[in-house]
Amino acid sequence: MTNFYIFQPKNFKPIKIVRGLLVFIAMVLFFACGIKREPEPGKNIYALPVVEIQAKIQEACIELIWNYSEEEKPKQFLLLRRETKAGEANFPEPKVLVSLDSAERSYLDCSIQSGYDYGYSLISVSKLGLKGEEGKMVWVNFP
Repeated sequence: MTNFYIFQPKNFKPIKIVRGLLVFIAMVLFFACGIKREPEPGKNIYALPVVEIQAKIQEACIELIWNYSEEEKPKQFLLLRRETKAGEANFPEPKVLVSLDSAERSYLDCSIQSGYDYGYSLISVSKLGLKGEEGKMVWVNFP
């Protein structure tokens, strides 16, 4: 019987082709897949910190004023306050004083006592609920 193959070498072994194909597939999978790890969120999903905050003493209150870019408006601001007795060198951990809407650009703190130093800073919270970095702190000595 006559074979109608155009090309057929004398020692043709299909097992060699299958083995070579498996080695090729294994190499492609090994080198192409890379290392798997948890995805990292992009930097643009975090809200930018408030760069400058100003404080003024008004009667028995401290007025805080800040600016923020309207283009990258956060969901809200967290106003942090540190308080220490005047002249002491300890710096306690900040406490969240109030949560403010993103449209707010000022706050009047009237829950202060004479003879204390107060430190204020803001944290911007993105629309996804992720807290940004704490902004610069401003200290006020309330006599």
